[in-house]
Amino acid sequence: MKRHSSALTVLLGWLVVFLPLSAWLVSAFGSPWLSFGRDLILLLLILLAAVNGRQKPDWLLGLIAIFVFYGLANFFWREESFAQWWRGARYVLEPLVLFGAIRRLPLDLNRPAIFRIYGYSLFFIVLIGLLEILAPAIVHLRFFDAGRGYLATNHLASNFTRLQSLLAGPNALGLYLMGAVVLAPLWLGTLPKKLGYFTLVGAALVLLLTFSRSSYLGLIMALSVWFLAAKPWRRHLGYAGTAVAVVALGLTLAVYYQSVIVRPTSDQPRTEQYRRVWLEAPQIGLLGKGIGSAGPVSQDRLDGGPNRFTENSYLDIFEALGWIGLGLYLAIWIATLGRLATSGARARPVFLSGLALATAGIFINHYTGQAAIWLFWLLAALAMSPRNVPEPSDG
Repeated sequence: MKRHSSALTVLLGWLVVFLPLSAWLVSAFGSPWLSFGRDLILLLLILLAAVNGRQKPDWLLGLIAIFVFYGLANFFWREESFAQWWRGARYVLEPLVLFGAIRRLPLDLNRPAIFRIYGYSLFFIVLIGLLEILAPAIVHLRFFDAGRGYLATNHLASNFTRLQSLLAGPNALGLYLMGAVVLAPLWLGTLPKKLGYFTLVGAALVLLLTFSRSSYLGLIMALSVWFLAAKPWRRHLGYAGTAVAVVALGLTLAVYYQSVIVRPTSDQPRTEQYRRVWLEAPQIGLLGKGIGSAGPVSQDRLDGGPNRFTENSYLDIFEALGWIGLGLYLAIWIATLGRLATSGARARPVFLSGLALATAGIFINHYTGQAAIWLFWLLAALAMSPRNVPEPSDG
């Protein structure tokens, strides 16, 4: 049992480190195959769950299993090529499979070690993001010719350069840091005190400089719910002050630099995609067009098909998997957030990060960059386990 728990701790630690580095590795070495590192770790977790799975499946795992099998069955009525379909299946289904695999395992593992790894990994990403302010080319390093996912593009909001660190663009970094700020109660105490607070403040600053509006809104939603539920809030004054400062600075930008928030070049295509989905809803129907035919994976498609990226998680799921897929997906999110909200203080930061991600997903697909969505489902699985989970102080 201890051997299996140690193996699980190591695998989850490697996954936490790999996720935010995946896009940079693909860009630096010019090979999209490097992104399959997370698939390999997931496969090992599935095998571990198959060999040592002890926890009884519950109705939430059953709901996820139905969605996963439905997504795989989509193969038979897809419109895209097999390679493009498989690409979409990887993006949409694998984070949920990760959740299911971890939930099946007896979770006698070293959670503080995983949170510490998360904290140090976050520190590295924040450090690169801060260095990017002075030397943007630092994230453009490559060793071979550019491959799929090359990060050499400079993203702008008005005249401001949007930070992307090592992730797959500013929105991917924004979603990752949005979750990290909300999850601070889990990782902050595992780092040396000064390093921890530097990482938290740095994460808030870099998040602000991603100019990721969807991440701002997700953070505001999570903080609003947290403030309403916190008691007593004075115990977390430093954490709250940092988070409120991010919101205040974001609102200042909205007032004095409206061109940073209002971007016609981004908003107009998004509105056109919304209109297109509305008009095509009868053709999308119950079953959808194919799991790889919509969403972020439809950009630069492997089969040369059309781009159907609405930048709305739920519209993309609807177009890909139809009304049935959308209904199942919404049910999974509602059930998961409900379970986390009633799992006690240990699950509260994960609940808030999920609420932030679900809110941001209205305005940007929360599969963008993958790191944020994978980390949420990983931590949600840990938070729902009744074993060896220390309870943080109330608030």
